[in-house]
Amino acid sequence: MSRKQDLLAGALFASVGIAALAAGAGYPMGTATHMGTGYFPRLLAAILVAFGIAVAITGLRKPPAPAAFARLALRPALAVTGAMLAFAALLPWAGLVPASIAVVVIGSLGNRDFRLVEAIVSALLLSAFAALLFVRGIGLTIEMF
Repeated sequence: MSRKQDLLAGALFASVGIAALAAGAGYPMGTATHMGTGYFPRLLAAILVAFGIAVAITGLRKPPAPAAFARLALRPALAVTGAMLAFAALLPWAGLVPASIAVVVIGSLGNRDFRLVEAIVSALLLSAFAALLFVRGIGLTIEMF
């Protein structure tokens, strides 16, 4: 990554971490042996802030890169956006499994080395895992089909 990208990524991570710390300020912290509801979210937020600071420092230590014009990667951006929209549209209508399959296949279209068979196999495995984890494992009330 370039110096500017590192600085921006570090600032983004730290900002999200600070916002999460502020959002979780009202929850009881507890102790390491008797954790309150705010313990784990605050811990993750603090780690995110530290990670953001580390990434920003890494960016500051890099020499400035020569100016270069990067080509806009439109295909991956459209594929990810389309995958999210498809999931949002399909989940209430078709269920978790078809929505998950659509996300993986449509998201895979953003890759230049797209292979339909690999995308379908990945989609089937991921949707089965999602159904087992969310519906069977933690009991979310989401229709599978």
